[in-house]
Parts: sequence; structure tokens; C-alpha cells
Amino acid sequence: MRIGILGGGQLGRMMSLSASAMGYETLSLDPAERAPAAQVAPSIVANFDDVEAAKELAARTDVITYEFENIETAMIEAIRDKCPQGMDVLKATQHRLLEKQMIESAGLRVAP
Repeated sequence: MRIGILGGGQLGRMMSLSASAMGYETLSLDPAERAPAAQVAPSIVANFDDVEAAKELAARTDVITYEFENIETAMIEAIRDKCPQGMDVLKATQHRLLEKQMIESAGLRVAP
């Protein structure tokens, strides 16, 4: 199984290393050619609003996740069948008040 990661920063690198230790392959998408994740696993170099690059990532992987919230929602819409966490989590994490409300609704405390 190959896991696609939208974002190739430090979290993408850590995900890639952990996935590899468990026997999975990863492929990240990031605009930086030498992004941290690209140093340990294959990467597609493209911007976070490049829907065609997201479709390529989907075609080359079995499932997709994202490592941070600055992903264009149009990219997730284009690959929603491969992205199980979908739009709700992404939209909430892009809006700090919604994010805090979501966390509080799960019974957790947040800073004011």
C-alpha cells in the first residue's frame, strides 16, 4: 500500500519514516523540491492549489492524508474518494474558532 501525503514538511517526513517502518510506501506533494519528506521518500513537486497534481497523487496512491491545514479545498474535492478524513476536518482546522469548537465537542479543553 502507498500513502499519499499532501504536504512534505516535517510532519510529512515523520509520517513517511513511520510508514516505512511499518512496511508502507509514501508519496508526498509539496512545492519545495527539497522538502523534508522528499528527502526520505518520493515526492511530486507542485503547489497546494494544483488540482491536476492532486489527481496524479491520487492515481499513484491507495489513500491520501494531509499534514497541515493550508491545503486548498478544491484539491480535496478532486480526490475525495482517496481522502477518508474529507473536508469537515480540513475546514475546521482552517478556522481556529471552528477548530476549538470541534475539539470542545469531543469533550476536550482548549485555551481561551
